[in-house]
Amino acid sequence: MKRILLKILISLILVSCSTTKTISKKEITLDEILEEMKLNSVKIQSYSAIGDVDLNLNSLKMKLSFSIQSQKPHKVLIDLFGILGIDIASIYLNNDSILVYNAINNELISTNFSSNKIKRSKLSLIADKKIYSILFGEFDLNSFEADSASVKDYDDKFSLIKYFSNNRIEVFYDKTTSFISEIIYYSSTSNNIFEIFFKEIKVIDGIKFPSKIFINNSNSNETISLEFKKIEFNKNIGELELIYPDDAEIKEW
Repeated sequence: MKRILLKILISLILVSCSTTKTISKKEITLDEILEEMKLNSVKIQSYSAIGDVDLNLNSLKMKLSFSIQSQKPHKVLIDLFGILGIDIASIYLNNDSILVYNAINNELISTNFSSNKIKRSKLSLIADKKIYSILFGEFDLNSFEADSASVKDYDDKFSLIKYFSNNRIEVFYDKTTSFISEIIYYSSTSNNIFEIFFKEIKVIDGIKFPSKIFINNSNSNETISLEFKKIEFNKNIGELELIYPDDAEIKEW
């Protein structure tokens, strides 16, 4: 009995003398997320992908398949296919140039990011060559010259806002994935008119990339949903170029 009491006493002493330490995970900062995204983007020199796209537009409601090939710094080729792999359209971006081939009407629309129509559009701030950074998984809002800026720290994400004369852009960065999760463009009336969501971030060959992208225009109730089925990074995809028939009607926009 004495031995039992002695063991109990020793146990109580050991427990009372021990200290319980709570190891808390160091919370990531916005600067660390931005740096991690920059390093992630540096790993990507090119990529090719296939997937499905759901177009819910006022002028077109259709589910299509797509393939995309991208090369740094500024080349992107997107092909859209219908049922049985029928060619629907192709989009070719090369630096400032934009070419859109409509296979159904056999017409080629030519324009550029610096055109007056795009500059006057509501999306001019995220057009230009910044569209390439989005396609390569990086959107550095700090590169935008703005009137002012602010940062909000939420439990699960950061928000970086840049204010311009008539509008603003807000970008959300997820703390768990250390990746961009949403871009919102606001008009001067503070109603969001354009949103881009980056969902289901996956790591492929050590590179983070969203497997789903959802685009929403709340003013027109139009949406575009993309889901990547397969992505390959830094493979030799050759020289990107848009191929179209010689008899295609060319239109300047």
